[in-house]
Amino acid sequence: MPLAEMKKLLRYQPPDRWLSAAELQRLSELSSADRRLQWLGGRWLAKQVLTSLMGERGPAFSDLHIESRDGLDRPARPRVWLRGRMQPWHLTISHSANGLYVVASCEPHCSLGADVMDAVPLDPALAGFWFSDQERAWCRRIGQTWAESIIWSLKESWYKAAGARVPFAPRCLDIMQLTPIARARVTDFATQENAVWTIRGLDCWIVCRRAPGMLSTLVCLQRGVSRSAVEDRHDSIAAAVCEGWKNEERGRV
Repeated sequence: MPLAEMKKLLRYQPPDRWLSAAELQRLSELSSADRRLQWLGGRWLAKQVLTSLMGERGPAFSDLHIESRDGLDRPARPRVWLRGRMQPWHLTISHSANGLYVVASCEPHCSLGADVMDAVPLDPALAGFWFSDQERAWCRRIGQTWAESIIWSLKESWYKAAGARVPFAPRCLDIMQLTPIARARVTDFATQENAVWTIRGLDCWIVCRRAPGMLSTLVCLQRGVSRSAVEDRHDSIAAAVCEGWKNEERGRV
């Protein structure tokens, strides 16, 4: 949803009518007007998606509590409580300067991660430093200005879906290895302003979307991809990259 549209909607939705008590407390701690709008918009859209998944007898928004901080007040994957009881649902919330993106699922055997970006060219220096050789080669083959943004967004989405306990290290997440994007056909995605592009793999599938002014990605890790396995894979890539950095410092790379 465009953030401007959400801003208009929230004018008629006083927060104390649909936020939980703990969410109201969190809102009071946000001083930036832009951050408050993004946070409120994400919560409103998430509750709208969740209640729609639950059907006609969905609960009131105020019965749902969404928590995206851990016990040490650090950012964490969103968790959902319904009337005080934590639910086994999967929820991912992302925002950019101009848009909001929320995906939820009641399916227990999956893990979701999503990201939304404003459709502006990615800084070439960022791609040059954080992308693998395979990722840069894919972007050159696609030959579209949005290709690098899709790769970066997928890194964000995959990391969220994995729920790894390691810091986000974009260079350690090679999207060409972790997702089935390498075999994607992008003809329709390249020519249509509003397009949805889905690629399914054995244990991971991705959805890329184009909308006016925005790009978004979704990563779904399917049953059988445990968090420990994900972290092992992340760590194995990180170890190779770190070794490369050490060699570079010694002048051998």
